[in-house]
Amino acid sequence: MPYNTKVLLDFNVSLSIDDKPLITHACGTLHQGDKVALIGQSGSGKSLLLHALADLLPVSGHIHYQDTPTAQIPPAQYRSEVALISQNPNLIAGTVLENLQLPYHFKQHQNQTFDKAFHIRQLTALGQSADLLDKDSGILSGGQRQLVNVLRTLQLSPKVLLLDEHTSALDPQTSDQLIDLILTWHTANTAFIWVTHTHEQIAKLGAKVWHMDKGVLNSNTTKCQQGDSL
Repeated sequence: MPYNTKVLLDFNVSLSIDDKPLITHACGTLHQGDKVALIGQSGSGKSLLLHALADLLPVSGHIHYQDTPTAQIPPAQYRSEVALISQNPNLIAGTVLENLQLPYHFKQHQNQTFDKAFHIRQLTALGQSADLLDKDSGILSGGQRQLVNVLRTLQLSPKVLLLDEHTSALDPQTSDQLIDLILTWHTANTAFIWVTHTHEQIAKLGAKVWHMDKGVLNSNTTKCQQGDSL
């Protein structure tokens, strides 16, 4: 990692719900350009960690985004720059185009311009017809729903993606298409954490590995190994 690479996320957190500890120690640093595969058994806390990093769960400890505590960043701004993509996308009733345009109705993005051509280019690259934009969201396949969900997020130019097993229920071809889409988005200035269970996917992503076990994250980060405390 180049010495001057900017830190995007720095965190050291624990999480308890109803006095039950679910994450006991998760410490890590995500730099620009990082590609991270987060692995671990079911129930180890991987999804909870991503939701915590997306500012969707209250945690003890700290999460800093570009050296600023998340508590000092408006939630809408933070969640547009550190974006969670879940297994089960929430699409509104209406066409795919209306779903893609939805974020631009929110105050956070009203000064941005929707780019239909961007989506046509991405769909064409993924082997999808531009006619998909006119389809009703209610008749989409699971893979198409996830493609729409990812495109709806990527159009807002996030800096960090938190990907929570979003390809686990997809066929291999669609899964590979989503991998290609994320790798096309990824640059030297962005980063992602991708929850996965397969070594094949890790290899395709070219990602380094963080391991979660029983609520403890081993991120191989120097400061964490040295015992950075909460």
